Amino acid sequence: MSTTEVTVTSPTDPQSVTSPLMQAVDSAAHQGARAIRSQRQPREWKLVAIRDCPTPSQVQECDTPERAADYWRLHVQTNPYFNPEVEFFVVLMLNTRRRIKGHTIVGMGILDSVLVHPREIFRVAIVA
Repeated sequence: MSTTEVTVTSPTDPQSVTSPLMQAVDSAAHQGARAIRSQRQPREWKLVAIRDCPTPSQVQECDTPERAADYWRLHVQTNPYFNPEVEFFVVLMLNTRRRIKGHTIVGMGILDSVLVHPREIFRVAIVA
């Protein structure tokens, strides 16, 4: 039966003799510390806008049906997905001051009907 002698050394004592096992442990600890340290290095990030929000001067007020119809004619009818031959369910998102934040086509139906679930409307409203 062979025994392995292990000498525990302090890192400040350079004249201590260590066993190969302790050298391997020290090496692994040093490599692990380097890996953890490298994760905390500064990184470069790129910020990409998902949706451009209009400035307050560009936001259209929507306090009457006529103004909502004007917005419809200007923005929704010019949308490439809009087809006047079928029914569309469009949600206009307003802020608390009745200014339009944007619109979303929630559902596209057939000639005379469109099926929309409330969760689709609320999801759009919450995300806005």
